Amino acid sequence: MSKANQPSRRGLARVPAAVGVAAPYFVSASALGQAGKPGANDKIAIALIGCGGMGRGNLGNCANQPDVAVVGACDVWKERREATAVPFHGNCKTYQDYREVLARKDIDGVIIATGRRI
Repeated sequence: MSKANQPSRRGLARVPAAVGVAAPYFVSASALGQAGKPGANDKIAIALIGCGGMGRGNLGNCANQPDVAVVGACDVWKERREATAVPFHGNCKTYQDYREVLARKDIDGVIIATGRRI
């Protein structure tokens, strides 16, 4: 490397100032006086379409996570969808038509576990 291409000490001293200006700034919620308030992403609202064995198993695994809220269960069989909603103490609404579940704006994710026996 030729001497002309090597950075000088004076040139390197300017780099941190330029990086400081271009770097994004993060302000914590506590600094803004919002500590303790729930955020938009505190809980993930999920629903299940297809309340058979595999669907309920997958839903149970997701529901065990502390940041997941089960808000919907959909199945054509009333007994299945009602039984799926019981462990969630009224927070889980039941549906017969999957389109009603997909139309909800407050659901973040859907487990689709439908099957067909041949």
